[in-house]
Amino acid sequence: MRTRSSEIGAKEYVLCFIVVLAICFGFKACHTSVEQGNWHEEVVTVCSKEVATVGSGDSISHQYRVYTSGQVYTVTDYYGSNGHRFNSADIYGRIEPGKVYRIKSFGYRVPALSRFWNIETIELTQQEPTGTCGLTPSNN
Repeated sequence: MRTRSSEIGAKEYVLCFIVVLAICFGFKACHTSVEQGNWHEEVVTVCSKEVATVGSGDSISHQYRVYTSGQVYTVTDYYGSNGHRFNSADIYGRIEPGKVYRIKSFGYRVPALSRFWNIETIELTQQEPTGTCGLTPSNN
């Protein structure tokens, strides 16, 4: 005769899966929440943009990068305590090189780790941008 304590049923497996999934999502949300505490805002000209391939082997993914007259940014989906976004491809598609934007972003810029500011909002503006794209006549 088998006892109930020696059997692991489907309910227990499902419960374990849900707990592990919640922990993983919780760590990601916590990380994003920390990044959302560090805001950056500037007016820039978008010089160019690209979809960069990052990673190697089975962990290859892409990153929507935006190169500006100021910083380098990414447009990434996120969720955290200060909000969420799941339409990064749509936002990236509306960004036009050569135009001036006010960019509000969050995160940390760590060049050695290829970490970039994540664009929260981007809007066209008539304000004077910081920096320039490429060489100016005085640099030639």
